[in-house]
Parts: sequence; structure tokens; C-alpha cells
Amino acid sequence: MIHSRFALKRLGQAMALAVLGASAAMAQSQPGFDVQFKLRTGLELESNQDHLKSRTLGFGLDLGYDPGFGRFSLEVGFQYKPGDEYASNVATFPVVTGMPAPSPAFSGDLRRNSLEGVAVRLSFEQPFQASQWSWRAGVQLGGAKFRQEYLGDIGDVGWANYEDTYNGTPTKSVLAVSPFVGASYRFDSTSAVEFNLVGVSYTAINYVHVAGQGIDAYGHSITALDYLTQAKRMQPHVEVGYSFRF
Repeated sequence: MIHSRFALKRLGQAMALAVLGASAAMAQSQPGFDVQFKLRTGLELESNQDHLKSRTLGFGLDLGYDPGFGRFSLEVGFQYKPGDEYASNVATFPVVTGMPAPSPAFSGDLRRNSLEGVAVRLSFEQPFQASQWSWRAGVQLGGAKFRQEYLGDIGDVGWANYEDTYNGTPTKSVLAVSPFVGASYRFDSTSAVEFNLVGVSYTAINYVHVAGQGIDAYGHSITALDYLTQAKRMQPHVEVGYSFRF
């Protein structure tokens, strides 16, 4: 997708600037291991074509090690991005040859999408000299199980030729790679606020029903010709988070 390539390019440029800008500003750090708990929420910067809400929610347990020049961390957590219920345009559905198109007056197709899953974040963080501010960069792996719920009852005018009923909850899980770059401000030795720019990656799916396939011997609508479409996404998000160090 064109938008995805542009988003990845912008993230890469921002990450490079952050690294170059901080290379001359290393601060004294406290070497050793530490554990942090993190809460965050995000806001999508571009319109979402998959009927997902703009916000994301997440949390994680972060295990870090500072060898003296910066902090390497491994965070294991969960990410969730809800969606709104929406109605499909049944007039655009494919139809079995010889059958009339579905009538909006005699049809309904409701859906809801969501994105969730376990997420692992690998990052490096380095403080600016004589400052409470630090920069960070890394990648998020996972957190990208796309789920679609659908429920449909469609037919032509007066259900003269067919009335199809169908429902389901297909999912698509991928090991998505979501790069991020950001900064944090430490209030004290135990708490900090974080700001990140993240390219949230996932693969969206959409169920396509082919209308007018008939019914089987048990009176159930036939859906053998139905299929799922897939589309890879990378949607830029701004995140705000809070971290608590044990």
C-alpha cells in the first residue's frame, strides 16, 4: 500500500534523526537490571479503512538492562484496538450468474472488526546529558490478530429468488513488525511518561459473500463460493504512556 510505504519512510527518517541527534549527548546512567510496568494509549494519525477506532490500548511488563551507556529492554504485553459496528453495502456483493443483485430493502449485513494480541517490544533507550529526557527506538512484534464478526441476511426484491443467511468470526494472525521511535521524561527514579510514534502493522481481512448460491438439504444457505480478502497495513499512531519502575 502507498500509505504504508510513506508511513514506514517517515518513521525511518524520524528514527535516524533521533539516533544522530542523541549520539553526542550521552548521560551518566545507572548500570544494572530493572523491571518496569507500562500502560499506554495511542491515537491513529490517518483515516482507517478497516472500520477500526482511532485509539489503541496497551500494557506490558518491561525487563531492562543498562550496561552503562543506555538501556536495552524486552517488553511482553498486550495491545488492543477496538472497532465500531458498521453495515456493508449489499448492492456491491458478487452474485451467482443469472441471479439478481441483493436489494438493500430486503437485506442486511452487519460487521465489527478489532485488532488485538500479545506484543513483544525490543528497544534501546538513552538519556540526554544532564536532562530528565531520553530518546528511544525499537520494534514491536505481534499484537496483530485481526478479527471480523459478521452477520448477514440478504435477498433480492421480495426474496423472490433467494434469501441467504450467514455468520462467522474469521481471524488473521501475523507476526507483524511495527517500528517506533520516541522520547520519555522521568519524574523520579520510579516513574516516567513516554511519547512514541509507532507504525502499527497488521493484515486486515474481509469476508465476501457471493449471493444466490441456494440452500442445502437441511435448508441452510450455501456459502461454498464465499472467500476472504486480505490487505497489509501500516498505520502511524502517536502514543502516550506511563512507566513505573519496581
